[in-house]
Amino acid sequence: MCGIFGFFLKRPLVVEDKEFGRRGAEMLRHRGPDGNGEWCDAGKGLYLGHTRLAIIDRSDGASQPMVRKNHVIAYNGELYNYLEVRKELIILGWEFQTSSDTEVLLVAWMEWGKFALDRFDGMYAFVIYDGDCVHLVSDPFGEKPLYWSRLSSGIYFSSEAGVLTELLNLGFEPTGEQVTFFLGMGFFPAPETGFPSLSIVRPSTHLTINQRFQVDESRYWSIPQVTVKRGIIHKPDENDLDRILEVLIESLRRRLRSDVPVGLFLSSGVDSTLLAALIAKELNVDISAFTVSFADGVDESDAAKRVACHFGIRHQVINSLQDLSWQHIPAELRSLYGVPNDNPTVIAVRQMSELIKPSVSVALSGLGGDELFYGYSKYFFLYQHRFAYRYLARLFSRIKGMKFGAFHKLRLAQELFCGDKAWQFISLKNYGLGLMLRSLHHLPDSYIKDFSSDKRDLVYLARDFDLTQTLPGSYISAVERGSMRASVEVRTPFLSRELLAETSKLDQRAFMQYGQKYVLRQLLYRYIPQDLLSKSKQGFVYPTKRYLSIAPKSCDVIRGLPHALCQEIWQNRLNDRYTGLAVRLCVLEDFLSKG
Repeated sequence: MCGIFGFFLKRPLVVEDKEFGRRGAEMLRHRGPDGNGEWCDAGKGLYLGHTRLAIIDRSDGASQPMVRKNHVIAYNGELYNYLEVRKELIILGWEFQTSSDTEVLLVAWMEWGKFALDRFDGMYAFVIYDGDCVHLVSDPFGEKPLYWSRLSSGIYFSSEAGVLTELLNLGFEPTGEQVTFFLGMGFFPAPETGFPSLSIVRPSTHLTINQRFQVDESRYWSIPQVTVKRGIIHKPDENDLDRILEVLIESLRRRLRSDVPVGLFLSSGVDSTLLAALIAKELNVDISAFTVSFADGVDESDAAKRVACHFGIRHQVINSLQDLSWQHIPAELRSLYGVPNDNPTVIAVRQMSELIKPSVSVALSGLGGDELFYGYSKYFFLYQHRFAYRYLARLFSRIKGMKFGAFHKLRLAQELFCGDKAWQFISLKNYGLGLMLRSLHHLPDSYIKDFSSDKRDLVYLARDFDLTQTLPGSYISAVERGSMRASVEVRTPFLSRELLAETSKLDQRAFMQYGQKYVLRQLLYRYIPQDLLSKSKQGFVYPTKRYLSIAPKSCDVIRGLPHALCQEIWQNRLNDRYTGLAVRLCVLEDFLSKG
């Protein structure tokens, strides 16, 4: 796990350019405290800087940027199946100078070009120069970030947005549509950031920049498109469960490969508990588990302790109140993300990572299990009410001007079911406040345009959107930015293309028909008594009311948003329905005030 900073200029490099490159790389030192390096082709205007967090092959020979023949790579991430890919390449006649996954990735690119991406199981963002073109590549689920900016002088890229916005003095100038999307979702839709000249490389994307500075973008993988069956629902049998378990165990086995100690982020939920069970019972690996406690929020520490005790795993509870950064949430979020993002989980992840760093440099997370296995409560709600979503929208569209006043249930139904699928989704994401958000002049429909053309029920559209947008834009970003600020690498066994492909073979309705998280629960019950597992999903939720109750200034005037809308949100900020929107106003105000 590392940091990348570099640029490809339209002129030869001078001494000042190299100093500029070193300054950018130094700003990423927290991502790679174990070493740093640089490589440049001054005549062609290319500079690559790298900071290293040494996990696999910690020797100096595996340092970066790494050069083989006419190829050079700067790489951030882990290629989990590097041993298997290495064997293929050795059979083809390649020899290796290190035991690193970096060299395997580079040689694989030299052998197969972009088709090497079809062979990789990993999380990665990398830059490869092949003597002619510069290639920017992201992993399938967007686990590792790579931002890039096109200016008149050339193209700049970095593992973190804040480095580019600061060094290049980029201005934050979001469009009205982007602001509306952020207010509804809490992040910007990739590749957009709200900074006009700054983009993030989207998941599973390959950008090629040629000598004329033309940028070609291609997608090398997409989530499997499943056909939702009708008629009798096929309940997963033991053979189905066995296949899923086999793929998950292999994914976990690969993600335990490390030359440094590995830990586990443990909650009381199904996903991380299942990982703990497989580590202890199937792989027999000695590991330490860590849990954050929220005394004034959702606290899973006691339940997690019981799980760890059951499996004989060392366990440490971290008190979130020990860290006072929650008192400055907007500034903390800006520092950690570099672009607007409302997910304060990043603060807790950073705190937890700082405390575990003395003992482990790699941690496993259950992130992604909810998306692959329809684990969120909203999916269960959408599935249970799928017939209402199909037909009530027509009814409420006819009476959309009617006010239901004190009829709370009818008013809530109008909020949830009125409008097309895109607005139904936005309303559900915001606790039924969709009609209020629809008062905005700029509608974000174009960012979720597939909703209107897809005939499937909303639950499947919501899940696909979360896999492609919410997961990388919010949940992964929170874990990645928080952990890497403390030089800790987080690995996600559920984010596996093979595992997603296996789940896509099953009847998608079965994931919800037999109860929330049915498939994963059935696997977990092979290892623990049912009463040890939490009955309902709690989630990893940061108690933002701490900050909103002491917020030092009003956020009821935000440039580009109606005053009445902002005022309503701010006045109700301690109401559960409005809390998320209030945090988003604070984030927008913070970025807009900084320009």
